[in-house]
Amino acid sequence: MTSKPFEAHLTRKRSITMQSLRWQLPILAASIVLGVLITMQFRYQRMNPTRNVNQQVDALVTYLEIDRSKLTADVTELRDKIKQYEDTIGESGAAVKILKDELEKARMQAGLMPVKGPGVEVRMDDSPRKPSPDEDPYYYLIHDADIQSIVNELWAAGAEAVSVNDQRVVMFTSVRCVGPTVLVNSVRLTPPYVIRAVGAPPTLETALKMPGGVLASLEGSIQKGVRIEIEKKNDMVLPEYKGSAVFRYASAVSAK
Repeated sequence: MTSKPFEAHLTRKRSITMQSLRWQLPILAASIVLGVLITMQFRYQRMNPTRNVNQQVDALVTYLEIDRSKLTADVTELRDKIKQYEDTIGESGAAVKILKDELEKARMQAGLMPVKGPGVEVRMDDSPRKPSPDEDPYYYLIHDADIQSIVNELWAAGAEAVSVNDQRVVMFTSVRCVGPTVLVNSVRLTPPYVIRAVGAPPTLETALKMPGGVLASLEGSIQKGVRIEIEKKNDMVLPEYKGSAVFRYASAVSAK
């Protein structure tokens, strides 16, 4: 027969055990929740690193600085023009020369004459590998959107003239896929696609290679074998735009 002291000892031990569980269980639950939250936070930081935000801000600052430099140059140029016009009042020969220079510059800005200068050359080519039956062939090819992304990035980085496979890119230019080929200025192009841009070579190269930029967006295709090579050039010649530049519906609005 069990003695009463022993029974009291067992009862007291059970009471202590129950009390311990009462405070241990909440701590265990809180620890599990904390572990899950830490894991989710770690995964979120890996997927959305803070440095990407900093890189985007740096890129924005770079573009703003480029725009500021352009505006400063434009203001200086306009001031010089005003001075030239003032100095040549009454001198018809000099005035005609200035007008010819202005016309030539306008033709150059419109892409209607060849230009030369330093810049970068981007060579893009389809992957030499063939996708397996369970893979998407999209990532093995260069598409019109890829070319357009490169061209847009070059313009944003301060390029002064751009061409794709010797097709000058101007305000009339369209880049679009038609079957296995890409149309630029309504001309069928096949890979490799060679994009040339006249501008400051280091700036253009940095814009294309910056983290989170256009090359990063093509990383999936690059891993499949798509080739994208960027080379700085000291001197290049870009041809003039050879398409139609006739306005049939638009007309200038007279200044009042």
